[in-house]
Amino acid sequence: MTNLKLSLGAIVHKSGSIEEIDIGDDMIETVEQSMLLPDDISPTAVVEAARPSLEIDLPYRSYVLVYSDGSAVERVDKHPFCMSRVHYDHSDTAQDVWFQPTDGSYRWQQSASEVRVEVLRIASGTVAADLDVIFTPSSLQVINVSKGINQLSGDLASLIVPDDSVWDYDGEVLTIYLHKANLELYAAPACHSLTEWKALFADGFQIKWDDVAKDYSDLPRHSMDLFKQSEIEKDETRRIASDAESLRDKTVETDELRRRERQVRLAVLRGSDYVDWIEMTRRSPVSDSFTG
Repeated sequence: MTNLKLSLGAIVHKSGSIEEIDIGDDMIETVEQSMLLPDDISPTAVVEAARPSLEIDLPYRSYVLVYSDGSAVERVDKHPFCMSRVHYDHSDTAQDVWFQPTDGSYRWQQSASEVRVEVLRIASGTVAADLDVIFTPSSLQVINVSKGINQLSGDLASLIVPDDSVWDYDGEVLTIYLHKANLELYAAPACHSLTEWKALFADGFQIKWDDVAKDYSDLPRHSMDLFKQSEIEKDETRRIASDAESLRDKTVETDELRRRERQVRLAVLRGSDYVDWIEMTRRSPVSDSFTG
């Protein structure tokens, strides 16, 4: 009891009372009707139950896919199994798709070594000298000094190389080029998917893996060299396998021709008229030693 008083405080005694109310059957029926039926419906009316809604509650999507001119991407060429096409030659990447938040303040896209960010809605009359872009290995900040506006800022989803990151302003749109650090590739240089960012900012919207095709044309030198060497080895392995298969097919064909000629000669030596091997096979089919 002492511990209870210390944790809850002093116990206050208050008196209370219970009053019993007698409700008749008529009153109960009236209460039930008022709880179940609206006022404008008779208690004896037949009420049809409301049909369940057929609408599906979809999750809120915090970003959209747009082209470089800002127009919406109606349909992306996606793989049926939620996989993405991968391009190691930039000329093969036909899609120029950007990820843009629903507020339309900026948009971004990426390749293996670079993230491109376009900052939109910059005040008219702003010149490059009015803008200050601050790079750190883990953050990005864009300030309109003349207007005192923080255009864009946040902790990045992955690390960058500030000295290799630049920006350009054409009077309307500020374009930022972030050079990825890609530290993961030093541990697994052949795992190119590690270069992919799932978001621009650590607390920003998460993109889907199969939204766009992957552009790995600018992989770091060590990863690209390993990839090219691997492709050369694969091509050589395929060539050797193809040559071996061709030689095997040619050997099978030669053995089959020799067997047919031997079959015809044996028939002639046994006193039969000359019959070609096709007709002979039709008359007395034999099992093929190669097919069982």
